[in-house]
Amino acid sequence: MNKFTSSLLIGYFIVLCSCKQPVAENIDTIHQLNPNVTARFSDSVGSIIKPQLADGLTATLWAVDSLIFPPIAIDIDDQGRLFYTTTGRQKHSEFDIRGHSDWEIRSISLQTVEDRRKFLHEELSPENSSKNLWLSDVNGDSSHDWRDLTIEKEFVYRVEDINGDGIADKTQQVVGDFHDEVTDVAGGVLADGDDLYVAVAPDLWRMKD
Repeated sequence: MNKFTSSLLIGYFIVLCSCKQPVAENIDTIHQLNPNVTARFSDSVGSIIKPQLADGLTATLWAVDSLIFPPIAIDIDDQGRLFYTTTGRQKHSEFDIRGHSDWEIRSISLQTVEDRRKFLHEELSPENSSKNLWLSDVNGDSSHDWRDLTIEKEFVYRVEDINGDGIADKTQQVVGDFHDEVTDVAGGVLADGDDLYVAVAPDLWRMKD
């Protein structure tokens, strides 16, 4: 099985077994579980969930829901560790243009990132606060403006199997950033040797541990 297929299967079971929906900024920076607990939980879930698989394929639970939060993108490095992105910005700081029909025509004319920044600063200026009560006052300054788009962050987590029993038991936040007013959600991640690439439109970042 190649790396891409493995990632799809692992991603499927992560989503399937993640029933909790915590807020990303409340996730512990490092969270480690007792391997005996994760093993028992894996056996319990495995006895309930019976996916239909093609001949020759097997599936086991690799990470329990208390280690994995709603992922956007996932990748697996050469050491078998899983990296995934999750967003803290989608609810308040990055919105769907379909919810703002009055912006649609003007937004089509935007050609650059700076055009978009200018647009947001004009539409969501402090002077227009009373017109933009739909925007949460995230920074608590009693003004509903573009500065509220710069508080919440995007996150990248690393999940790994510390004791080698085939079940993940540790998750660690490795990145918590990306909160410019023009920043999108963290839509892509790639672990390549010592490099970690994170796609957060309009940028692509390369990081080293």
